[in-house]
Amino acid sequence: MKNCWLVKQEPSDYSWSDFTRDRGTSWTGVRNYTARNNLRRMNKGDEVLFYHSGEEKAAVGIARVAKTAYPDPTAREGDWSAVDLVPINALSRAVTLRQIKAEPRLKNIALVRQSRLSVMPLSAADGQRPAFCYHRARRSRSTFRLVQSDQCAEICSRMSSLAATQYLPVVATGSATQDFLVVSVHDVAPSTRPIITQIMVELARQGVRSCSLLVVPDYHRQGPSMQDRQFVAWLRELETAGHEIVIHGYFHERSRRGDESLFEKFVTQIYTNGEGEFYDLRYGEALRRIKTAREEFWTNGLKPRGFVAPAWLLSPEAERAAHDAEMEYTTRLRTVLDLRSRETFAARSIVYSVRNSWRRATSLLWNAALARVLAQNPLLRVSIHPADYSHPIVWRQIVDLIKTANGSRTVTTYQDWIGQQRVRRAA
Repeated sequence: MKNCWLVKQEPSDYSWSDFTRDRGTSWTGVRNYTARNNLRRMNKGDEVLFYHSGEEKAAVGIARVAKTAYPDPTAREGDWSAVDLVPINALSRAVTLRQIKAEPRLKNIALVRQSRLSVMPLSAADGQRPAFCYHRARRSRSTFRLVQSDQCAEICSRMSSLAATQYLPVVATGSATQDFLVVSVHDVAPSTRPIITQIMVELARQGVRSCSLLVVPDYHRQGPSMQDRQFVAWLRELETAGHEIVIHGYFHERSRRGDESLFEKFVTQIYTNGEGEFYDLRYGEALRRIKTAREEFWTNGLKPRGFVAPAWLLSPEAERAAHDAEMEYTTRLRTVLDLRSRETFAARSIVYSVRNSWRRATSLLWNAALARVLAQNPLLRVSIHPADYSHPIVWRQIVDLIKTANGSRTVTTYQDWIGQQRVRRAA
């Protein structure tokens, strides 16, 4: 069983809304030794109640530990630690401190006994299992809510002498038959921003208000994207509005090599036009590039969870590097891969090649037929590149496909779709 924790925060300083807007944060600034030690005891995947202190005094949401304790970068002196937390979902109604104190079985938890502690385990006493447990069940809508459950007694008995609570946050997954649409916009960089902006406006007109934006850290070596302050501010606005930021390679180009086989030349020079950066990249270099990109994004307030290789060409060593760099997922042309669980989902993407007239004509015919074949798939993926918008006939077909799919599918992002699959699997 995973451990459960509680962290406190003044909502005027950093609220649950701020936390969900940022899609996670580094939990820094803890300067109490007991609270610091509790941070160090957290394991990746542990669940955390987010508690508003001050006048509100209530638990308002549920988070997860994404990264275990590391040196607190905000500490100028002393031995202090931080962890990374990401939101799972909000409680549909808060659990107030008064409610908690009114429950006799919770009289010994740290929140009652040590009310000033900012980070604490949710246990009845030191060494016992958590007093707040998370029971997962299926419901018709995807939301957290508080319920009073007769199953509490059963849970208590299984947990031996544990003091359990009658308040059980229940996570509900969407209908098992619900279908989804992910629209991904590729090659996002300062130089492509003008056309990407036009694409986003057009997508919004079709009701697509959340996309997965594949951002290149240094597109074709034109210069680091994160050094363009206006570009970074634009990405932050898009992320706040509900779009997802995804790391898309690093340079998005691959130099030609003299010893390539005919097949390698076809894949890297004809199929991808020299952009298969991670096609045969070794583990060490792949790990360095992905980690560098992640740190550049995080330093600028962006929270990428996924990594997608240019042209979806990802060597086995580079895939392992993406996992070890703590990316949550990756995609290929035909699949989506949860890097945490290693589960692969079959989901071919609709994508266009527009470099010349015969490629455009072939893409139009192929994707018209492919869309009919994929109509019954639970996940439909449409991948858009900046050049697609410059060809009216191609763009018109993309809009028509999205309009048709959006009528019967829920628009989502890759990270949210992966999260739903994890919740469904755990239910």
